[in-house]
Amino acid sequence: MPMIQSLVSAHEHTRPRSDFTELSRDQLEQKLERLFRRLALYEATERVARIGDYEWSRVHGRLESCSEEYANLFNMTVEEVLVAQSTLESTLLQIHPEDREHYLRATEAMDINKTLEVDFRIRLADGTIKYIRESAVSIIDENGVDIGSFGLMQDVTRQVGYERDLEYRDDLARQTEEITDIGHFIYDEDNECYSYLSEGYARIHGSTVEACMAGVNSFEDDLANIVEEDRERVAEEYRSYLKNGENCAIEYRMRRADGAIRWVRELGRAKLMKNGRVSQTLGVMQDITDQVTREQQLTFKEAMASQAEAITDIGYFLFETVGQPILNLYNLGQDFEEVARLYNEYGAWIVFIAGVTPIPYKVFTIASGVTQLNFFVFMIASILARGVRFFALAALLYWVGPPIRSFIEKYFGILSIVFVVLLIGGFVLITYLL
Repeated sequence: MPMIQSLVSAHEHTRPRSDFTELSRDQLEQKLERLFRRLALYEATERVARIGDYEWSRVHGRLESCSEEYANLFNMTVEEVLVAQSTLESTLLQIHPEDREHYLRATEAMDINKTLEVDFRIRLADGTIKYIRESAVSIIDENGVDIGSFGLMQDVTRQVGYERDLEYRDDLARQTEEITDIGHFIYDEDNECYSYLSEGYARIHGSTVEACMAGVNSFEDDLANIVEEDRERVAEEYRSYLKNGENCAIEYRMRRADGAIRWVRELGRAKLMKNGRVSQTLGVMQDITDQVTREQQLTFKEAMASQAEAITDIGYFLFETVGQPILNLYNLGQDFEEVARLYNEYGAWIVFIAGVTPIPYKVFTIASGVTQLNFFVFMIASILARGVRFFALAALLYWVGPPIRSFIEKYFGILSIVFVVLLIGGFVLITYLL
């Protein structure tokens, strides 16, 4: 190794000669054998770490010597690289054009600092690009003159690739968090604090990463923002997870920094275990408020539909078991069919009017079942009618306030009837005019 050999030579020249003359031949051979073993180990280290060493002469402006691994960085032999870097200009040609100015500035700064630390790219003869990290120190002679440098070059192409891939993954993770309302965390169970929080996690909490991490320094702190009704259930789930180490999946409500209540789903997985107990947790949290709201709305609508279906079924089955025999007894079958036809023809309006006015609504739900009114028509008319009635009440209370309450309770029935009459009258008038 040129660099090591130069250092050894320098050391031998500065070392008192008595140190060697006092040694026997066998002792000298043992020392040389140890030195060669260290040189072999150094060469192996260079190969594994993709590091090469070199000696540069400032006096001659060229590469004086280099290791085999240094030459391998350029896909050359030692002899070839010594020729290719026989001048500063030829050496710069092997550096990527976009990095040459940056490299020159770093080498010029070495005149002052006497050290060099620079990252750059080299372009090989076949067009391959390699990322290089170079470190060097100046060689100062006995007169204090800077005559050259010893340096190390390392191929960090893989490392740069890994770092770039990690950046891409981080960017994708951040985009995924924004789209899916997801956040990630690493929790140190031993110290009861977070060792990592993603921006998505902080966003779910309506805070910053720094504030979230600073706010949790104990198990109790971690539970503090959970809605009180859910807190004990979540705490018990956490304790069970810490004991058995099985994956933890739980849904609960939390209070954000701005006071808003959000539903979240949390998934935790034990990463490290100590003495049979979870030591570190990798977790994911998702804001599922919109999903829970939709599920609650769907459950409510299904309950309404089931109730309406049950009521209409009452009318249908009562008619089959009681009504039909009575109609047959009095020969009123054809008359009933005509009534049922008219009811089905105007059923939507009938159900809508019943839903808006004080007329007993259940009477018409049963009648709808008796006449077998289309269930979809019945549901649409019912939803519109009840919506108009309840939203009208809500709007009046919102815009006018409590004083309107007594007026509504006293006159709402009359007003709803007037509304229906005006609505029907308007349709009749439009039909007549057209």
